[in-house]
Amino acid sequence: MSSYRRYNYRAYPTQGQREALSCLYGACRYAYNWTLDQRELMRRRHGRMQSCTQLSNMFVCVQLVVAGLVTMIFRV
Repeated sequence: MSSYRRYNYRAYPTQGQREALSCLYGACRYAYNWTLDQRELMRRRHGRMQSCTQLSNMFVCVQLVVAGLVTMIFRV
């Protein structure tokens, strides 16, 4: 029988680190929710879910389109 040890760590990030972590967690939450939404949409429309590879490729395409739109907006 094996046992696992548990460790607790506490971090005290600086203000800049807090902002960076907040952006990171927000991006992760967005990606996770987007993926769930796309899987559910595909299941409703076609009766099957997309593979992780398909979702990953779609997400990269969405990121590229959004990055292009942001670049176009700030050029004006």
